[in-house]
Amino acid sequence: VLMAFGCDNDTLSALVAGLIEADLLVILTDIDGLYDKNPSVFADAKFINLVENLDDSIRAAAGAEGSKLGTGGMRTKITAAEMATKNGTHLIIANGADPRNIVRAAQGCEVGTLFLAGKNRINSRKYWLAYSAEHKGSVAIDAGAAKALKEGKSLLAVGIAEVTGEFERGETLAIKDAGGRALARGITNYSSAELALIKGRKSEEIEAVLGYKYEDEALHIDNIALI
Repeated sequence: VLMAFGCDNDTLSALVAGLIEADLLVILTDIDGLYDKNPSVFADAKFINLVENLDDSIRAAAGAEGSKLGTGGMRTKITAAEMATKNGTHLIIANGADPRNIVRAAQGCEVGTLFLAGKNRINSRKYWLAYSAEHKGSVAIDAGAAKALKEGKSLLAVGIAEVTGEFERGETLAIKDAGGRALARGITNYSSAELALIKGRKSEEIEAVLGYKYEDEALHIDNIALI
């Protein structure tokens, strides 16, 4: 069981929990857990004791960026919950004013808001790639390539629309959709200069453009982690 206090530690603790494959992460704050709206503003705010599926409605309940629904805001705690549950770790947001809540959480008692872990734990390498590895640049991809990534396929040069930053082969990139939303991180088979030349091209055209070819894939699915 890992415990965290404060917004700076929320995502850090989720990262550590994922890397050590912890069963449970407890984040302590100054309210009882997650509500469907700000309880300090709305008298009819309802407490959410269990989150089985962390969807857009839960993100909306966390409030806008900087919303003070707990120490440091609830938004970072929801981000931590997304990280932890994706890697098979249950997460509890509970009130730290009562130290007994730590024991209750560890014993499996009902306390705070419990976010249930996802069924499919990603491996530690991909977890590190998704949340810890520093990225040197980014690529923007089209809708077809985004769909392929979600289906577990590699990223091909033909699906790349834009290349940003300077990086070398083997470095980590952010992969974004056409609207700039981060979809994944991955290790590139080609440098920024090479990708700029082969973007939008089919795999069989790479050698003709560059004079050589490392791989058919710009980024192989084995080296891509969805976020």
